[in-house]
Amino acid sequence: MKKLIVASLILVGSIASADQCAYISKAQAGKALKALVDASKVQTLCEPCGETRAQTVRVESLGMKKTGYQNYSEVTVNEKGIDLAYTYVNGLNLAKLVGCPASGVSASLR
Repeated sequence: MKKLIVASLILVGSIASADQCAYISKAQAGKALKALVDASKVQTLCEPCGETRAQTVRVESLGMKKTGYQNYSEVTVNEKGIDLAYTYVNGLNLAKLVGCPASGVSASLR
């Protein structure tokens, strides 16, 4: 039984760290959109999730929407919400660019 409880706590902890900068302030979302506006592609990499290779995503559309949770906003790429902590534009971490405190992620892919 103890093993099950410990495994559950580890799983909850890893899930909790998965969304660091998905819901952000409107100002941060605006800064992120400015950084993304000329990008034809972005890279995604979730280091806290155990990923070791970045994936490239072609940018076809950008957006920002209210989340319905407090006054937070969400940035969308190709109509899908993104977490800035795991998104890189021109090799730079988007969360770090807009001042969202993300932990366990590299400042750049270089």
